[in-house]
Amino acid sequence: MTDSATMYTVIINRPLNEAINNLIMAITDSGMLLLCLINGQANAAKIGETVPAVRIMEVFRPELAVRVWRAHQPAGIDIPVRLYVYEDTSGNTSVNYRSLRRIMSRYNIPALTEVGEEADRIFAGIMQTVSGEIIKTN
Repeated sequence: MTDSATMYTVIINRPLNEAINNLIMAITDSGMLLLCLINGQANAAKIGETVPAVRIMEVFRPELAVRVWRAHQPAGIDIPVRLYVYEDTSGNTSVNYRSLRRIMSRYNIPALTEVGEEADRIFAGIMQTVSGEIIKTN
């Protein structure tokens, strides 16, 4: 796992479809909801393009969303959390996502920072479940 500014990258030593299934189970088990699953590869095929396997997952929990909206309505633009999932050249799956704590802390509203911290802990747990690696949030 690497952390560059607000971006986490987690490597899952599994093919993309297996990693996606494991992510979906871990998301559900964590109490989060998979709000959207976009198949980038299939969408590119609709315009005659061939691209490597790419999925975009939008994940969040309604209770956390309500807390964001109550604290500062415009901060809703920063939720749900997007997971960018793709198969790398070695056949492993990479997952990129941004730290919600870092994003929410820019608003300088303690209630938003708290939501971000809570979400980051939940996502770290999800990533640990699917990768077997302990994810350290900052």
